[in-house]
Parts: sequence; structure tokens; C-alpha cells
Amino acid sequence: MQAATGAARRGSAVLVYSGELPAHTLMVRELSRETGVPVRRILESTINPRELQQLKAAAQELASLPLWVYDTPSRTPRQVERQARSLNRRLQAKGEAPLQLLLWDYLDLLYPDGGSRGLSDEGVLRRTAYGIRETTKRLGLASILLIQANRSLDEVPMGDVPRMRVVKGSSGIEAIATGLLVLRIDHTGQQMRASVLKSRHGGETDTTWIYDWAGSRYSVRGAPR
Repeated sequence: MQAATGAARRGSAVLVYSGELPAHTLMVRELSRETGVPVRRILESTINPRELQQLKAAAQELASLPLWVYDTPSRTPRQVERQARSLNRRLQAKGEAPLQLLLWDYLDLLYPDGGSRGLSDEGVLRRTAYGIRETTKRLGLASILLIQANRSLDEVPMGDVPRMRVVKGSSGIEAIATGLLVLRIDHTGQQMRASVLKSRHGGETDTTWIYDWAGSRYSVRGAPR
């Protein structure tokens, strides 16, 4: 969600497909990230007046962004495409810019167009991923596809760069993706490792991010290697 709000702040119209969490939950989490107020206290309404003002200001700012969430579960790429086209028509009618980014959250919660009968689990992911690629082409916009990692990622030390096989559906994903980024957070929650396994510009990079408790965010420490 942070990637979506960041793109929207830079002026891109963004649609998020959330197959797992409803839009309300995503927004509460984003408000918590923006203000530092814990999600639990927002949901329980145990916030002080200062935090209430912070949340109101953050909510107003989020509401002003060109950002929409489609949270109907168990969709196919074409069904998400229809939602995107419907939104584009509404934007066009109001004289506003069309969608520029579609974020899919996440691959395992989508179904392939044409059904999955006779396909292996890997085949289902591959067909769904290809459907997402074709949808992206037809809509003429950029896509970010979130994917779960295999359990084998747990066996890769934080100091090592993982291989492509840690990504579910890696054989199909590698063929269609212009870039592939693997994010890992250590057991303390204080370090995040960002590894670029594929890039249209070629080469791999590996960067360590350290959690900044004062700023409630991760920041880079050292140049990528």
C-alpha cells in the first residue's frame, strides 16, 4: 500500500486490487503508518486528542489522492480489468487523468482466466501471471504484482542474495516480469533486505535497509552493492 500511496502522491492515478484485506483495513493500516498511531488503538478508538487530529489530517490527505481500492476477493485478471476500465470511464467523464498504475495484492489470491482445471499449482500461478501481463498491455499502464515467497526463502541467510526459485511461480514470473524485487525483514523487525533479482536495465543489486524507530520507517544504510 505504501508503494501505491507514494505513486499517487507523485500524481499517478492508482488502482489497488486487494484479494485479502478490505479497503477499510488497508486504509487503517496506512493511517497508522503515516501517523505512528498503532492499528489496535485506532480500531479500539483509544486515541488522545492530538492523535485524533493527526489521523484526521492524514485521512483527508489520503482521500485527496488519486487512489482507489478494489477489494472483491477471488477475481480473475479480466474481472480486475473491467473494474479498471469502468474507473477510467468515470475519470474521463470528470476530465481527470486515467489510471497509470495497477497494484495486484497478491498473485495467490487471483484466479486464471479460463479456469484452472487440469493445471498444477505452478501452472495456475503461471497462467494467472500471464493474464495479468496481457491485462496490463491492454490497459496500457504499469503494474506491480505482489507474490508470496516459497518457504525455501527462510533458509537463505539475511546476508545472502536469494535466487529466483524462492518466488512462487518463478518460471512463469521470470518470463513476464521486467523487474523482480525480493523484500525480507529479519526476526527483530529492525533490518530489511531488498534484493533486485531481475531488472530491465540488467544486473542485480542488494541493499540493506535499517528501521528508523524515530521516523517509523526503513532507511538505506550504505550504497547498493
